[in-house]
Amino acid sequence: MLGADQAACSVPVSAVQQKGWRAISVFILVSLAFCFAVFEKGLWGGALLAPVDIAPNLFSHYRFVDPQATGVPANHFIIDQLAYDLPLQWTIYHAYRRGEIPWWDPFTSCGRPFLADAHISAADPVRIACYLAFPNFVLAYNWTRILHFLLMGVGYFLLLRRLRFSDLIAGSLALAAEFSGANTDFFAHPWIEASFLYYPWLWLVLEEAWSRAAIWPRVVAPLLCACVFYAGNLQSHAYLPIFAFVWTCAHGGVSWEQWKKALRITVPAFLLGLALAAPVLFPELELFVRNHRETVGEHPQWVPMDGPLSLLNFYPWALGGFRTIGYHNLTYVAYIGTAALLLAVGGSLCRLGRPEALLVRRTATGLVMAYLFVMFTPAGKLLYHRASGLAVAGAVVLAAYGVEALFESGKIYRRLGWLLATGAVSIALVSHAMAWVIFPRIQQKIMDKMVAHVTGNSYGGSDSTLRVFQVRNLPHEISFANPEVLAAWTSLAFLAVCLGAPGLRRHRMAQGTLMALNLAPLILFAHRYVPHADLASWNRLLTGGEEQQRIVRLVSSDRLRLLDEAPVDFWRLCPEDFAHFYSIHTVHGYSALQVPSVSMAAHSDPRTVADFSYVTSEFGKSGQLEKVKPAGSARFFWSSSPDRPVKILSESLNTMDVSFPPGAESELVLADTFYPGWTASLPDGTALPLSRSAENGFRLTVPPDASAVHFVYRPSHWRASMIMALAGLGVIAFPMVRRGFDRPPQRTA
Repeated sequence: MLGADQAACSVPVSAVQQKGWRAISVFILVSLAFCFAVFEKGLWGGALLAPVDIAPNLFSHYRFVDPQATGVPANHFIIDQLAYDLPLQWTIYHAYRRGEIPWWDPFTSCGRPFLADAHISAADPVRIACYLAFPNFVLAYNWTRILHFLLMGVGYFLLLRRLRFSDLIAGSLALAAEFSGANTDFFAHPWIEASFLYYPWLWLVLEEAWSRAAIWPRVVAPLLCACVFYAGNLQSHAYLPIFAFVWTCAHGGVSWEQWKKALRITVPAFLLGLALAAPVLFPELELFVRNHRETVGEHPQWVPMDGPLSLLNFYPWALGGFRTIGYHNLTYVAYIGTAALLLAVGGSLCRLGRPEALLVRRTATGLVMAYLFVMFTPAGKLLYHRASGLAVAGAVVLAAYGVEALFESGKIYRRLGWLLATGAVSIALVSHAMAWVIFPRIQQKIMDKMVAHVTGNSYGGSDSTLRVFQVRNLPHEISFANPEVLAAWTSLAFLAVCLGAPGLRRHRMAQGTLMALNLAPLILFAHRYVPHADLASWNRLLTGGEEQQRIVRLVSSDRLRLLDEAPVDFWRLCPEDFAHFYSIHTVHGYSALQVPSVSMAAHSDPRTVADFSYVTSEFGKSGQLEKVKPAGSARFFWSSSPDRPVKILSESLNTMDVSFPPGAESELVLADTFYPGWTASLPDGTALPLSRSAENGFRLTVPPDASAVHFVYRPSHWRASMIMALAGLGVIAFPMVRRGFDRPPQRTA
């Protein structure tokens, strides 16, 4: 009888588990189908998910990539992905493939910290896994981005199912979060999606820790916090304590006992996450402290109107689009669909049938309010609208409550329905009047103003082709000529009908239709916004044109340094970080945080640390190569013995071996950026002290008869950070080990 009872009890549990796995499997398949619609050939490596077409359209020395380029790329808005992210990822991928951690960048800005500049997202666990798994760069790069989307969607689906929403609500809104503006609009900044993908998983685990006294949530939560730190940078790291604070306040409420319970969950998770991420956090903090720029530079700048304008999120095309003039990125970054955002407002106000849902709704509302606080206050200077992932997390959960309340209610919301219908008609009339009546009358004035100010602009220099296209494209971007706009407007109109027609809401297809209409503009926008570069263009970019190949032949073998001079950065032979494509050592480069290099010394001429100078003429039409240093390498010189040539025998990202003829004791100066963590030693292992030179380089005293020096870089707090990470792992593992020992032995028959 006992066995029969156990079998009877196990059947429903097994059935529930099978249903859960079936639902998850179906969602993953549907998500992959939408990924196919958005990423297309990128899934199997038939295209590179990067805006390679920007190079021939806007960079003067890269017309060879596509001689038929018109001057208007498909998406110039994500130029950072091409000029910054893609070349750095090319180096990072090959470093991981050969088993090297990319601590140092020897190619740009006379050398600089590499992994510590966390905007490159090199420590992202998903990226590391893809780079090690895929032997092809295109597949590895693409699937890093695809998995960011996919894992975030699965996380939201599991969170919403854990909150007991139907599979239809959970699946449709999880897809809305997956392809939200917080993911798509920041496609050029992978560290944003890479860090925010863990938030739904963390929220799910925190709710589990709150509802039951199990060990696994308290083990998993610190690991998820650590993943957030590994995947993000110092700016996105600040979003995690905001999330934890909102969750703690929502669950603590007005009861001190509940506050203690909430704090016992969030504080250890956050602190242990910090400890586990110490190997990347220590170098990031060190670079931030040594950064020569101000904490708040030219951008991001908070504008008082950012807050009110961000409330237009439910219809982001009101401020233009990414292929025209406007301010669309302010409103699109928290977009999860027009209907979903309006239902989120209803979800924040509706009555809740489940008592435990009150804490969840408090958390969701708090996350939205936290984002609005950033947008409405000077906090936006530091946190920026990249914090929109917080709003997306809150709005998705609130929208789920709103959908559930709407379709479970038999009430007639006639006034609200008429209000939305009137708003929909007004939006259509105003936007089309602006597009086809008002704007054509002022178009020429706007055109003249933009063309007059285009000279020297970072997008293409003096070429006004792109700006002319942007102005002319406005009517097509904000009217029903844009399918995204039509889809968003249709979802608004259908929601208005649903509010006033409870009979329609009871129809089994109504909810699915509304959710599909809500998702349509997100998918359409993502498909148009995400870049797809054909492999032929990508291979031509990597090969380089005649000028790039000529420079590579001159400087690569002896690792000589190039000074790339041009009035505008995109007129350079190697703009921004393109030196990584060709493994060229350059004086210039771009990084989010930069320490003072030898080329930045107030009394230093950049030509003194370069072997060659490539000067691009005005308008970027031609370039002239000049040999600056007659012999030897500009990276080395002797303070007292100039007749000893220094030869670089080998160099990796973190090491360098040099040789020179033996001689008397003298001082050797290395004109690479001085930074703590570098060590020098003789072949026999004898350490040579390094100090800063007057030009922000290195200097060391070479003993008599020495003929070689070995340089190695490791972050200065590497050992301490590893000890902290291992200690954190020990603290996490201890409860599980103790539970294993405390478990009573099983009796045997």
